[in-house]
Amino acid sequence: MTSVSTNAINAHEVHPTFLNFAEVYCDYRDTTPAAAGEMRLAAKTGWSPDSICGDLAELETLTCPAPSGDKPVFFRSIDLGLEDIFMARAVYKATQAKPTERRQ
Repeated sequence: MTSVSTNAINAHEVHPTFLNFAEVYCDYRDTTPAAAGEMRLAAKTGWSPDSICGDLAELETLTCPAPSGDKPVFFRSIDLGLEDIFMARAVYKATQAKPTERRQ
């Protein structure tokens, strides 16, 4: 699931509690948690930006865990179009990879 371009204060496309049950990725971990509505709201009830699994740079450089497939995956973008294109490509590549080729 991807959320894109809901940048009004506290605007969100998923309920903030969903972040507690998903593997959360974002376009840029240094800025997205402070701007994304569901992340801002979830942080008020105990969710931590430290639980973000990775951002686009980390996904590209393979320095974060890949989605496990055990939980829903949520990707939050604050509407940085180039990063969104990368994410779509990364998801497509992951679905095309053989199980033995997927990162752990």
